[in-house]
Amino acid sequence: MSTSQQDPSFSAKMTRFVDRVEVLAQKAAVPSMRYAIALIMIWFGFPKLFPGSSSAEDLAVNTVDILTFGLVAGDTARVILAALEVGFGIVLLIGRWMPLMLVLILGHMIGTFTPFLFFPDLLWKSPVC
Repeated sequence: MSTSQQDPSFSAKMTRFVDRVEVLAQKAAVPSMRYAIALIMIWFGFPKLFPGSSSAEDLAVNTVDILTFGLVAGDTARVILAALEVGFGIVLLIGRWMPLMLVLILGHMIGTFTPFLFFPDLLWKSPVC
């Protein structure tokens, strides 16, 4: 006999267990995603504070230069971008001003994808045969 045939309440117990896990997952999902994005922002932003430490530094600086029509360029662009990314990460970890952070990070994500338009040759390379 299977376990479910031996104990008629096995199905009910499993349903209650799955319901509890689902409730816990729902409570943990948003904070977990917020912490993950915060760590990613800090992980990618912090190296930009130091010249030559980020492999994406040149691409990021060139993108900021184009998006600001040359008003923010070079080390200034690098430091501002690094400070913004680290700042976004810290604020996400703290959990304050979430509506504002959503708008700011959405703008940052749009800016992050603009190199696909401006520098496709740097992003798409075919394998060498």
